[in-house]
This record gives sequence, structure tokens and C-alpha cells, in this order.
Amino acid sequence: MEMSYSTPGLSKEEGFRGSPDKQLPQVPIEDKSLNDITAQDIEALVGTKERGRLEFKRNVPDNLELLRDVCSMTNADGGLTLIGATTSDTEICTGFIDVPDSDSAAQRIRQTVLDGIEARILDFGVRTFQLSAGTHVLVIYVPSSFAKPHMVKKDQKTEFWKRYETDKRTMTLPEIRLAFADTSGAITLERIEEKIDRLS
Repeated sequence: MEMSYSTPGLSKEEGFRGSPDKQLPQVPIEDKSLNDITAQDIEALVGTKERGRLEFKRNVPDNLELLRDVCSMTNADGGLTLIGATTSDTEICTGFIDVPDSDSAAQRIRQTVLDGIEARILDFGVRTFQLSAGTHVLVIYVPSSFAKPHMVKKDQKTEFWKRYETDKRTMTLPEIRLAFADTSGAITLERIEEKIDRLS
């Protein structure tokens, strides 16, 4: 006896091969892992407006600004920062410029974040991409951390930052306390108050 297989809502041919007229929805680049991002994904960002989990930068920021950017993202919903992107006045990506000595720049970013943010961010990463025109850009991958809140350590100072849409702000004391309370894991009240006291 011949068996028949079908998928509800699809013809027999579509159920096996898929409809040639239908394409799977595109996954936003910020929802991809660093290893799954391609140069084509980056080039397709031309015309895209900066958003909460996607940030464009023309140049590698100085160390303190870099730490604040990464800290603010991981204390929020995570995301990507693309370095080497040119933008319009309305934060729309218009193209790309070459990041000089991109491999060394990527290594400096990794080391700066490892040394300057407490606690260390698991799965944080940086990659160099060569685009079709030969331009080199950097993508910084910042996960939304389960160890929130993270803080910036720089010049004997500590700062808590969080990203709000496309802006970043220092966290208020109630926000810091709430973030600690929401964090899974054993963080004693004494350690929490010790960190908060440094802000006073």
C-alpha cells in the first residue's frame, strides 16, 4: 500500500522541497552568534538604522569609552558593535571604512575588556571581517549576561552602565540593587553593599 505524506497548508511538492516563492525570514545580525556572521551580513547593513542591540562606530573608541559601551550592553540585552561603519546624522549606516591594523585592534579590545570589567563577561568576543572591497571592519559581540550587573574598573574608580535603546547611562542605585537581586548565584549582601558604597 502506498503511503502519502503531506504538510498541513502546503502542497505535496512544497512539503518536501519548500515553495520557491517563499523565503525564510532573515535573522537580524544581532541575533546571530559571532561565528555565524558573514561579511555579506555586514555589507547588508547599509541603510540600516542603529538600534538597541546594534551600534555603529567609525573608529575604535578609547579604552574608557570602550569599557562603558561593552558594560552598558551586557547589563542590558547584549548586542553587537560594528567598528568601521560610517553613519548619517540619523544614525543610519552609509558604508564602511578600513580599521587600521584590525587584528591588533581586536586583541587590544579583548585585553581591555578582560582587564577592565568585573565580573568577566562569558562568551564576549571580537572578530575581524574583510569585506568585498578589501575593507577590514571589527564586530564586537556582547552577550546579555547572567551575572549582572557588571561594572567598569578604571583608574581606581568603578562605574555601572546600562544601555537604554541607543543611548547609555550610569545605573541608579535602585537599578543596581535590583540587578543584583535578579542575578542567579550566591552574592552576599555584604559584597553588594561594598560595591555600591564605592559609588557614594
